[in-house]
This record gives sequence, C-alpha cells and structure tokens, in this order.
Amino acid sequence: LTVVEVSDFQCPFCRQFTEQTYRRFDSAYIQTGKVRLIFVHYPLPNHAEAWGAAEAAMCAGVQGKFWPMHDRLFATQQEWAAQPDAAERFAGYAQALDLDMAAYRDCTENDRVAAVLVNDILQVSSAGVQGTPTFFLGQRAMSGALTFEEISREVEAQLAGVQPRP
Repeated sequence: LTVVEVSDFQCPFCRQFTEQTYRRFDSAYIQTGKVRLIFVHYPLPNHAEAWGAAEAAMCAGVQGKFWPMHDRLFATQQEWAAQPDAAERFAGYAQALDLDMAAYRDCTENDRVAAVLVNDILQVSSAGVQGTPTFFLGQRAMSGALTFEEISREVEAQLAGVQPRP
C-alpha cells in the first residue's frame, strides 16, 4: 500500500502528526514493508518560511539526509517559523547533520530543487488538496493530524481489501 503524505514544514498540524503519530506508523507499517510512504511538499503561501524549509529538506535529501532534516525541521518548528534568519537556521541544521555545506548552499541559494517543489505543488493543487496535512491511502484522502488509530484503521482495511466504515 502506498501512502502519500502532503505536508508543510511550517504547519502546526503536520508537526503534530510527526511528533505524535509518525514513529508508531513508521514502526508498524513502513519498517515492516506493509506501506510505502511518499512525502509530498505543499508549502502553503501563508507560511512565510515553508518554502525555505522544504528547500532545505530537499537539499539535505540530495545528500541522503532528507528524513533527518525532516525530523529536525519539525522538532524545531517553533524556533524558526516566521523568523528573519530562518535560512541561516536551516543551514545550521544542515551543518549539524554533517552535510557538505558548499553543496547544500549551492542547492538552496541557486534553487536547485525548485522545479521539484513546484511540481509537488501543482500535483497537489490539481488533486484538490487545500490544506495540510492530507494523506492519500490508496484512493482515499484523509485530512488532519491523524492519530495512529485513525490512520491504522484505514491502512488495515485497505491491506485487507475491505472498505472501512466512515
């Protein structure tokens, strides 16, 4: 089963899902091979630092550190959200993750991943998503900071091939 997570690093509900649900979900489904998770960026225009955070995560991903940067960005969201030095904070996180800083700065300063982010935004918009987080579990869309029980119930139903009750 493929689960698509549509998220924004500056979204407090996305942070809530990451902090309260993701680890259990990862352990129960991703690490066991039952679910494949695809993270799709949707930096909302009302979140001033969301684009920069998405770019920082993608540029870390170029060096194989997307998920560690993902975790760091959500864990420190309240430190950098709406701060004038957010890009430098992101660079500090990159340095703490032992990234090649010349490559990281080249990636962020020259918008090397912008086309990927724009593509994510266009795909999400065309799918009718209006907020984050939104999850696509197979063909079913679910929105909000889902609890482990909520997302697990849907995953289990889909893995069993049955339609869950609303």
